[in-house]
Amino acid sequence: SGLVGSEMCIRDRYQLQEDLLMEKDKLNTKKLILAGIFLVIIVLMTSLLRVPVYQTTDSGTSPVIRNNGDPAGSYLNLGDAPIYAAALVLGGPLGALVAAIGSCLADLFVGSSVYAIPSFIVKGCMALLAARLLKKGSGWMELIKVCLYCSLIMIAGYFLFDLVIMGDYGVASFALPLDLLQTVVNTILAVPVLKVLSGKLYKEKDNDFIVRVK
Repeated sequence: SGLVGSEMCIRDRYQLQEDLLMEKDKLNTKKLILAGIFLVIIVLMTSLLRVPVYQTTDSGTSPVIRNNGDPAGSYLNLGDAPIYAAALVLGGPLGALVAAIGSCLADLFVGSSVYAIPSFIVKGCMALLAARLLKKGSGWMELIKVCLYCSLIMIAGYFLFDLVIMGDYGVASFALPLDLLQTVVNTILAVPVLKVLSGKLYKEKDNDFIVRVK
């Protein structure tokens, strides 16, 4: 009877391990599907929900021009809000990758290729920081602070790119208040969404957020 009992314990242990692996596979599959969905949302909200930036001169209104005569490619968008949501749902590395690729593709689609690589870096870093700071059940003020902290990366990143890499102080200084405006708008949009996601749809496990299995 002791031998039979031992065999049953071994079978139960193997069955439990198989069940855990299957559950993990389901979660990974669901996470990849969510990653694809967030990638599309980020691309669409960045490229479609945007406002091109113009400047007013003596001859009228025209796109912002760089020192070399090329269009600056600057525009306001609502792409930061889904980046924060992706960071919360997917966690750091995957959420950052989705944010980076989605923002980069959006710049390419709208003809602002000069910002494609900076966006890949800046938006990826924003998502990494957001994933680290966002917590389950965060209050309104905590969520606002997270969005503002992450936006500092965006403001500083694009300013330094225009100023140091492109050597264009005019574009850098012109875009600075517009980036502040984008910060405010995206924070207002993102915070209620993050509040719902962090409080009702997800639970914390091993310092990460995973989809509840129902």
